[in-house]
Amino acid sequence: MEVTYGLIANLVKTKSLERVLAPIASQISLLIILNESNGTSSSSKDEGRENQISQCALGLIKAVHRFIQVGQKQIQDSKDPVLQTQMKSACESLDLAGSDLKIASQKYQADVTNKQNGDRLIQAAKDVLHSMLKVLLVSDDSTVRKTLGLLESVQEKLSKVNSVQDKQQFLSAFKEFSEILIVLITMLKSRQSDLIRGPDREWLIREMNHLQKSIPSLSVSIQTYLKYINNPKAQVGKSSVVQEISSSLSKLHLFLENKPISDKSNDVAEDGHFVSRMSEVLEILKVEKRSEPLHDLEANLAVIVGHSMTVAHFCLDFHRNLIIRSSQRILQAKGRVLELQTLTKTNPNIIEIRRDFDGVCEMLMDELCDLEKHVNVSLLYLIIDVFKETNQPIDRLLKTALQADQVGYFIIKP
Repeated sequence: MEVTYGLIANLVKTKSLERVLAPIASQISLLIILNESNGTSSSSKDEGRENQISQCALGLIKAVHRFIQVGQKQIQDSKDPVLQTQMKSACESLDLAGSDLKIASQKYQADVTNKQNGDRLIQAAKDVLHSMLKVLLVSDDSTVRKTLGLLESVQEKLSKVNSVQDKQQFLSAFKEFSEILIVLITMLKSRQSDLIRGPDREWLIREMNHLQKSIPSLSVSIQTYLKYINNPKAQVGKSSVVQEISSSLSKLHLFLENKPISDKSNDVAEDGHFVSRMSEVLEILKVEKRSEPLHDLEANLAVIVGHSMTVAHFCLDFHRNLIIRSSQRILQAKGRVLELQTLTKTNPNIIEIRRDFDGVCEMLMDELCDLEKHVNVSLLYLIIDVFKETNQPIDRLLKTALQADQVGYFIIKP
């Protein structure tokens, strides 16, 4: 399977997974960029690129060993038989992918002029990313299964509350239902804070609030039913509240299984995600924020570079090369920023390190602004190219777009 940024965005739902995967994705992006630009300049620069490619490959091989160690530890520590089976398989696939990467790296180093060796190295690195993604998803699926198990328990307790026939049964059943529902909401809150997409977080918050507010409503409706057990209105009121809670639990079940839900947007990418990620990185790199941990820097830069390379893929050579070179400088500067921040923490009194750190942060901010400009200009030229290829005069296209709604389209007003 070809691993693309679209595939990663579709499968990786949480910030914790994104943060783990981002450094690997950045390394592979840099590897691709260096391989594509190899042989396009002087021999000394080509030699530097070849060394960087070898270093990237070596870093990925080390990351493979770390991932396998973590996966094997999870197998030993977990009591979940599904996780143990799936993680064992995922670690075996990753081990094989790591071996293929090591062989491809050795062949590349033996003959760096052979383009096929470079292409094989890139494919092997992508296979490693795919296998690492499997390991992470197996771990995440285990957490999701625990939450799904709680959901099923809440549903069982709700059924028990719904079937009570006297006050004593009600007090016992309602206590069990309330306690397990609170545990479920606590787990959902943890999941909600870790979600990447804003719409997903907002939807989950609404559903959690709805469940919390349902507790007193359920209590009142059941007590009313027990007081007027033969009253049709009391029976309908109880059934209505129980059905509403059950519906929320069913929607949460679909959400956790990543299945479509009627009242929730299922688009992978949010509108303006490139601009919002760019703003987040520039905010992180501000002078007053530089002493704070750079937790989301790599994840945001991976999305920015991924989007930019997608745009570059459709561009002509001039704009394509501008984006590629800018992306390369950003990925290299990112590594230097993280390295210097670590040094500033271990050596806070060394002024030269702090000065270098501030300088690289400023350079990275400038590069990001340049990349945003290159991407925007490239998109503008792509749009112009689309209009140039049309067989209809542009004034007729605009007139059609601006005319009154006749066939069910939205009216566009200037």
